[in-house]
Amino acid sequence: FMVDLAHKDLGLALELGTDLEASLPMGQAAQHVYEAAQAQGRGRQDWTAVYLAVRQISGLDEGSGP
Repeated sequence: FMVDLAHKDLGLALELGTDLEASLPMGQAAQHVYEAAQAQGRGRQDWTAVYLAVRQISGLDEGSGP
C-alpha cells in the first residue's frame, strides 16, 4: 500500500478522532513518520518505505545492520 495513500487515510482517521474529541497519540506519531517518508521522496513506494524513513530519522545508514 503506497505511503501517499496510507498518509491520506491516516489523515482521515485523525480528522474523525478530532471530531469525536478522541486522543490519538499513536496515530499522530505515525502521521509524522509517513510525512518524513514523503519528504524523502518515498510517497509512491509501499509501506516498507516507512522502515527506511525511520532508519534515516534515527541516523542509521540504510546499508548497515538488519
